[in-house]
Amino acid sequence: MGEMALRLAARYAKPVVFTYHIMFDQYSHYLPIPTSLSKRFLVELAVGYANLSTRVIAPSESVREILRSEGVKSSIDVVPTGVDVQAFTNGDRKKARNDLGIPTDAFVLGYVGRLAVEKNLEFLTTAIIHFMKKHKNTHF
Repeated sequence: MGEMALRLAARYAKPVVFTYHIMFDQYSHYLPIPTSLSKRFLVELAVGYANLSTRVIAPSESVREILRSEGVKSSIDVVPTGVDVQAFTNGDRKKARNDLGIPTDAFVLGYVGRLAVEKNLEFLTTAIIHFMKKHKNTHF
């Protein structure tokens, strides 16, 4: 897709904007080559594409710094991809707790995301277990 975007942008004299919201080297375990080789390959591929782009969008200042340190020279703008919590302020908490059997005074934790190795859910699970042992009125 990226190569096609570059070709079409060149043909029609249009800019290419690369949204860098995935740390590609953290996906190296999905490739059928040794992880050390695939990590370097993915970083170089992403940096090369970013440098062919007119502009790069990063989700945080820390990702912008990583991209710069890896060699991205193109302009990088930070556009956070957080959740607009205001969009959820009108939910019916009482009904949700009742439907799920959660006491009204319970502290509720949750996770919203993909179930994937790079999300480090083993660490999250361990942290949640430790927290719940100390705070008995917690639901996850």
